[in-house]
Amino acid sequence: MTTTYRICPRSGLQFDKDAEKLMRFHAVAGVLALLLGGIMALGVILTRWPAVKLLEADVFYMWLTAHGINMLIFWIIFFEMAVLLFASSTLLRCRMATPKLGWVSFWLMAIGAIMTNVAIFSGESSVMFTSYVPMQAKWHFYLGIILFAVGALITCFIFLGTLVVAKAEKTYEGSIPLVTFGALTAEACARMVGTQILGTFGRAIDLRARLDADLEGLFTAWEEGEGALEVGRVRGGGDHRGGGEPSARTRPMTPRTSWSTPATSASHRTSRRTPTADVQPSTAGPPGTEATRPASRNDPGSRNPSAG
Repeated sequence: MTTTYRICPRSGLQFDKDAEKLMRFHAVAGVLALLLGGIMALGVILTRWPAVKLLEADVFYMWLTAHGINMLIFWIIFFEMAVLLFASSTLLRCRMATPKLGWVSFWLMAIGAIMTNVAIFSGESSVMFTSYVPMQAKWHFYLGIILFAVGALITCFIFLGTLVVAKAEKTYEGSIPLVTFGALTAEACARMVGTQILGTFGRAIDLRARLDADLEGLFTAWEEGEGALEVGRVRGGGDHRGGGEPSARTRPMTPRTSWSTPATSASHRTSRRTPTADVQPSTAGPPGTEATRPASRNDPGSRNPSAG
């Protein structure tokens, strides 16, 4: 199949037409999810305002679930997939790997997002975007999230495949651009999405509805926190739990305990533990007499009487 390109007259960037069309579809879908989530957020705010109280309790939680799902999952992941396609095929000036599979992944994500929103607005899937146990949603709520996650995973692998194509066809020299490297760190979202698939599948077959609150918190933290953990691990320059060497930025600094010179600090530390050489211990006199001490220049009794 022949790949066609378009040169942007303003930026001079070279766009693979298949990748460009997919970028636009992902970006538009993300903006639509953001718009829907924003409308839901407005309803939530007006309900929390005591002077308005727009929504009833059951409708409030339905809107809150739709707000969280669309703004924290659908909008972010849709737009991230558009960024992955741009950072690979456009910035590396190469063809997109498997454009037909790219369309399959997009429609999986779109159908999954629509199916989940239909389940939410049916009024029987107000389980928040984290799907709290023991609350149970309709089966197509979980199926929609599974389809969306599978589509996102496929796009992540297409991104990696496009990097391989660019390397094989030598469309760039040296290392990959900084923006592409930044997008490469987003590959960690594949791990997050993969764990979400497992967790959502467990909810769908009614396994996790029997878990207690502690285990539910553990699974939820793994599903939604693994992606952030992976991104932080890449940015931090090493995995401290795995014995990796931390970078200079993450290596702890030795605190400065004093603004005095090293010699002064050393003598100060010594004087706190043992008497110094210029401090004379008192000399005990005979029993019944006061202890004598060395004469001091500032002592009035040590002055020369003739000096007066």
